[in-house]
Amino acid sequence: MEGLTKQREGSGLLRILKSRWNLLFVVAFVLGVLALISFGGWHQLAKKYPHQPPAGTKTFRFVSMGTDRGASYEFVLTVQADPHYIHLSTPFFYFPFHPPLSIPWSAVTECKWDGSALGIYLSEPKIGLRFGGGELGSYLHDLCVSRR
Repeated sequence: MEGLTKQREGSGLLRILKSRWNLLFVVAFVLGVLALISFGGWHQLAKKYPHQPPAGTKTFRFVSMGTDRGASYEFVLTVQADPHYIHLSTPFFYFPFHPPLSIPWSAVTECKWDGSALGIYLSEPKIGLRFGGGELGSYLHDLCVSRR
């Protein structure tokens, strides 16, 4: 009986150590993801272009966007655009690291529309945003062209 009790205690300690290593792994993984996110450019954009209230905009939900820095937001963005800004926001679970932002059209240096995707290039910070085509791409392209 005594040997069985020691074995159970040992396995309990082993379980605790394993769970601590699992916790450490999860924390390291989350920190790694956050580090990668910081390279994507959202923080720089949010710092430079804080959120402005949208005025009479058309709303597109579950939008995908990529950046030329390798960040990809698949079906998580809400995009609104008006004659002054492109407004980007994410769902609440992204929000702590992705606050809403409003990029003025005056910061856009170039729009490239190929019918299937739209590239919007900013002057500061120097970053490219790529949106899918369809109604959103066409709508943003028309606003971009009218603002230039």
